[in-house]
Amino acid sequence: MALLPGPATLPHTLLLLPALLSPGWGELAPQIDGQTWAERALRENERHAFTCRVAGGPGTPRLAWYLDGQLQEASSSRLLSVGGKAFSGGTSTFTVTAQRAQHELNCSLQDPSSGRSANASVILNVQCECL
Repeated sequence: MALLPGPATLPHTLLLLPALLSPGWGELAPQIDGQTWAERALRENERHAFTCRVAGGPGTPRLAWYLDGQLQEASSSRLLSVGGKAFSGGTSTFTVTAQRAQHELNCSLQDPSSGRSANASVILNVQCECL
């Protein structure tokens, strides 16, 4: 008969949970300013640079920015390649000048070798600069 884990083993299992749930090699998960989802308050006409980061893995992915569903040009992008078959990580920066009509910024990662994609999102809460 198998024994169920007792209360003493439960804290050790909980400590392993973040490692078990975090993306590993081959599971590409972009993050914008360290988050996969966030909300950011900005004043109207305020400029803010967002940075999308992705850890290394097989293949060479493509990072793209979307503002309210429309493809945007990145301010800068850098993917560090390892022999053309893998990469060691990458970043892409997009600077937004906040407008009240803007609502969501996405960093989208496409892995051409597997066809998989992943996204990170920031909800923009643009505050009116009223007098």
